[in-house]
Amino acid sequence: MKPSVYVTRAVPEETLAALRAQFDVEVNPDDRVLSRAELMEKVKGRAAVVSLLTDTIDGAVLDAAGPQCRIVANYAVGYNNFDVAAATARGVVLTNTPGVLDNATATHTIALMLAAARRIPEADRYVRSGAWHGWAPLQFIGQDVDGKVLGVAGLGRIGRNVARKARAFDMQIIYTDAVRNEAFEAETGARFVDKATLLAESDFLTLHTPLMPETHHYIGAAELRAMKPNAVLVNASRGPVVMRPRWSRRCGTTRSPRPAWMCTRTSRNWLPAWQRSRTPWWCRTSPRRRGRPGLPWARLLHAT
Repeated sequence: MKPSVYVTRAVPEETLAALRAQFDVEVNPDDRVLSRAELMEKVKGRAAVVSLLTDTIDGAVLDAAGPQCRIVANYAVGYNNFDVAAATARGVVLTNTPGVLDNATATHTIALMLAAARRIPEADRYVRSGAWHGWAPLQFIGQDVDGKVLGVAGLGRIGRNVARKARAFDMQIIYTDAVRNEAFEAETGARFVDKATLLAESDFLTLHTPLMPETHHYIGAAELRAMKPNAVLVNASRGPVVMRPRWSRRCGTTRSPRPAWMCTRTSRNWLPAWQRSRTPWWCRTSPRRRGRPGLPWARLLHAT
């Protein structure tokens, strides 16, 4: 009898075929996140679980699975949904997939920068609404990317990839990280700076930090005020790296005069109901492309 594996959400068929060759596989038939109760019920008796970042894997879930469960494999690069200590105490192996989406995420980061700078989502919506009747010299004037200053917060694999791609636009690279990378500086001409300088000098600021206690709410209202008035912020890391709920309600009001743009990859369902039901001009959502077409994320643009 083959060992039993539970997959918490549908993944590409070639992945499932490889699993079925070795295991008895059950896949969540619904394209949605399982509730905690559902997850705990479905993992019972499994030898292994294939999870997503939306699944919290902690001691209670592992206990529900039972002592025969030896591995939980995250179908993701990140692993902040894992309770590593709980798994270690129970002898359960945890795995992730580092490196597989570096290029795709970096490319999408550049796409977000260009979309915000050239006001592409706003212009697209304007045309589709039927309001456009012809060219005008002042219509949807965006800002240049070429020769501007790109700030990179977190110079890991993706941060370096973004910086290298940005060199095609002759962008000047500044960065901050826990460790200075002199070899990368020699390669790209990048300059190592502190966080205050990064905020003050960046025309475009991309975030690539892991989600840790030190980076939770790395960007908040004070940091946004420290940025240039027309700066573009792209959060290519985890959603909670940017603190939104407290200041997002003030967007577009006299209390938040800076017209900087923010693009962030996070699930639309994370947004408060009032934001999901009302989409003013500064709020945009669209599919987020990862390693292959059809994997849905969302992009949100805010004028702050």
